[in-house]
Amino acid sequence: MELIARVVHFKTIKNSEPVMKSDMSMRFAFIESRVYWGNGFTAQQLATAFGLSRPHAQTVIDRYNQLHPNALWFDAKRRRQVAGPNFQPNYIRATTTPFLDYLRGQSLIAYYLENADLIDVPFEDVERLLMPRLQRHPLQAALQGLYEQKAVVLHYLAKTGANLREISPHHLVFASNRYHLRAFCHMTRHFLDFSLSRIVYSELSTTPWVSARDDVEWNERLTLHFRLNAELPLETRDALRCDFSLDQDDTFSIRCRKAVILYVRRHMLAVDEQFKIPRWIE
Repeated sequence: MELIARVVHFKTIKNSEPVMKSDMSMRFAFIESRVYWGNGFTAQQLATAFGLSRPHAQTVIDRYNQLHPNALWFDAKRRRQVAGPNFQPNYIRATTTPFLDYLRGQSLIAYYLENADLIDVPFEDVERLLMPRLQRHPLQAALQGLYEQKAVVLHYLAKTGANLREISPHHLVFASNRYHLRAFCHMTRHFLDFSLSRIVYSELSTTPWVSARDDVEWNERLTLHFRLNAELPLETRDALRCDFSLDQDDTFSIRCRKAVILYVRRHMLAVDEQFKIPRWIE
């Protein structure tokens, strides 16, 4: 859980008070992660994770106890803080998938920082091995435009051929194991997705940036419903019911932005390699 502490230092600091609040929330998240998912924690572990003195770490624990009485107990035999009778997560999500996503996030950040010490558990991310290999120089201005809300000129390899595009990027999207920019295309006057792997060159433009405010498909959310394909073998359906915690009608619902429905359908309606039929029917 030490990564919780380390990533906070990469934030832009504008004034002290919001950072103090953010730092304390991150320390409380560390406490709850260790208690909820692990076997508790020691003041020294908290101190090490955030670069604090041990007395300062104890002050953080005391502050947490003031805000959440009886949430923590000190187990004298094990010499660590453990869950008390009133413990419930307030600074982390108490569900399994977000925790596993957090562990995956640790592994990705550790890979970026080239520091294996950041990883709490052994983790192998096969999906990352299958991603396109992106170069820095073609994308630098495009990502700068996203950061700074500026328009960007691209040399883009579209399916219809290479062309110049001027775009106003407003979100980074990860779908189909690739990174995309959701952006307003000044040439077509539509909001579109642009795959980062197809950008050959980019540079900032002086054209006024267009925000996501008028991106109707981005701002609208819809719920898609998928039902297990009844033609699949019974044991396969039982396994998928377990994977997705399906109810009795074998339906899996996904609420998403209208702009990403294409990617959701592409994944859910793909043909199963073994049985040569889709696993799901919309």
